[in-house]
Amino acid sequence: LPISAQAKARISTALTENPDLNVLVPEAMVTLPGASTPTIGWLLLDNDSLEMIDVMENGLHMAVSYAVLAKFSKKVGSLIGGFGAGFIATTMGFWGSFFGAVPIDPADIGSVVAQAKQVAAEKGKEAEKVCKAKADKKWCTRGAQAGAAAGNAAVSRADPPLPEMQLNLPFDVTYPTTSASAVVNQTANLTGNTIAVNVTTPLVGVQRDATEEWSSAAANNFAFDSLTVGSADVYQGLTLLGSGTVSAAPASATAPAVATTDGSAIAVSLATSGTLSLHGAALPELAAGSNRLDYSAMLTGEAQYELILRGAVVSVGGNDYTGDLRLVTSDAVSLIGSGHTAAPSFAGSVATTTGSGGYTIADASGTVTVGGMPVLASSGFALGDAAGSASVTGSAGTDDAFVFSGTSDFYRLGLSSIASSTAAGGSVSFSASVGANVSDAYTMTVYAPTGWDVSIDTSGNVNVQSPVDAAAGAHEIVVFAQPSDAPDLAVSAVHVVTVSPVDGVQLDVFVDPTYTVPWGDEVVDV
Repeated sequence: LPISAQAKARISTALTENPDLNVLVPEAMVTLPGASTPTIGWLLLDNDSLEMIDVMENGLHMAVSYAVLAKFSKKVGSLIGGFGAGFIATTMGFWGSFFGAVPIDPADIGSVVAQAKQVAAEKGKEAEKVCKAKADKKWCTRGAQAGAAAGNAAVSRADPPLPEMQLNLPFDVTYPTTSASAVVNQTANLTGNTIAVNVTTPLVGVQRDATEEWSSAAANNFAFDSLTVGSADVYQGLTLLGSGTVSAAPASATAPAVATTDGSAIAVSLATSGTLSLHGAALPELAAGSNRLDYSAMLTGEAQYELILRGAVVSVGGNDYTGDLRLVTSDAVSLIGSGHTAAPSFAGSVATTTGSGGYTIADASGTVTVGGMPVLASSGFALGDAAGSASVTGSAGTDDAFVFSGTSDFYRLGLSSIASSTAAGGSVSFSASVGANVSDAYTMTVYAPTGWDVSIDTSGNVNVQSPVDAAAGAHEIVVFAQPSDAPDLAVSAVHVVTVSPVDGVQLDVFVDPTYTVPWGDEVVDV
């Protein structure tokens, strides 16, 4: 191209740094109004981010101004429109076909991806139809073809493997980046280990070893490694395969089998190790999730009930069967397994018993006594090495009822103040301490909004500095305390800092290399 060496060098550098760029450049240098020498400008289109960047010969971003692209506006507009149509049609065709096949058996992933690619190619070709009414059909068609090629390239880069972000949702809590930690040693300041709790709270966690008893008519999935029942009928569809004693195990060594209840009223008695979370839902029933390190469960029904078995080898009458099978029984079914599996969602209540388990309770209201003496329930608390019985009962609204009676270690994080105010740029201080009936070393961590400064010392004294540009309003400072003897039973508290508005302006100054504006007294001969 008859363009300057400087322009070619900048374009070459951009393509070297990012080979996935498309470059749109005029065929010749142009002269801007009022300029004496020709220059050139071009557009960079990023295939991955779809960002469009305009660049001048001197490296500045003014390529879309003045007459640089004036002669090419129709062509470039048609080209960009076609490119977008081709790219979007191709990629959306692929993902539409792919997710239309969900759920996908791992053995079928290859054929599903191949079909999705075929759909993508067809959609990319169809995108050229949008160019019929464009100002410059030829340039639009070229853009559509380039966009389809870019879309196919993006799809090819995604296979294998498929991008994790397309398939997984982030469930982990993300805290602000500003934090500070210190280890605070504290002696017990509560006496007695007899605990009585009767509170309402939006969240209860059951940790470690526990037994659970609950009943539910909702469909529940039990991921299992072993299933046995004394007497049952096994069907495939409506065809009876066999009757009698039934056992089942996973068909694959890499994935558990799954038994799904049919919505009949089923009572569950379960011994487990791991975690169970119970969330206060709007409905009167419980909402729950679990991560079982291991469990053994016994299912019983008031009458005949059914389990749908998937991914299992089912043995009955001396024969083995696979596929989607139905197990119909009125006997107790024994299951052994692990993982994110059945929990008492939509059950009215769950009763638990622990010998050395743990409970974490979020911000609560009600009564709590330690050694017969009342303690605060607000901001939540934790029970460790708990021996006793507990229950969680659902209720309409966002809180469930939690009751515990037994012995345990008790932890609650308290703050010297839960609220303060300051102007933007100001600082506040408070202290954190754990109310506990055991002595321990606590790792205390303070989280603040991004841009704030926080510190905490080994006595639990916290200092928080707000930035000068902090927005007016309430900002939460979250403090966690983690016992060294029970690191899975962290307790937390929140201090709210209200920032008052400050009159001021924010001024950003940018260098303008093109224009100079004189001001002040005139200096002769300058």
